[in-house]
Amino acid sequence: MKPNIFNYAKSELTNDAITCWLLDWTNSEHEIYKNLSQDMIRLFTKNKDLDVESVKIKKQYKNIDVLVEVNDSEVIVIEDKVKTSSHSNQLERYKDTIDNEEFYKNYNKHYIYYNSYRNK
Repeated sequence: MKPNIFNYAKSELTNDAITCWLLDWTNSEHEIYKNLSQDMIRLFTKNKDLDVESVKIKKQYKNIDVLVEVNDSEVIVIEDKVKTSSHSNQLERYKDTIDNEEFYKNYNKHYIYYNSYRNK
């Protein structure tokens, strides 16, 4: 069986915090964590050649679980669920929000949704 973070992170807010913590390592000098963080960003953007120099992380920005600005050129919107499913067209609403924001008009936009259930 694969390790499941939700055996340890019992809530969505905990999962958001772990995601933010991992992504924030891009701003550090610790090579191993910095590489992990940059690889996560490349995975989320589907751009294996992206030169990740800086990230700015916002939690609960306009109800978006995690919003990540990368290099002032990429924006990643992350919606995650723990023990529940998608509802109210959340990701579509967040997409509309970001697509219509003047600040992000020249950014490449990436929308991530992930859902996991804890093992009992």
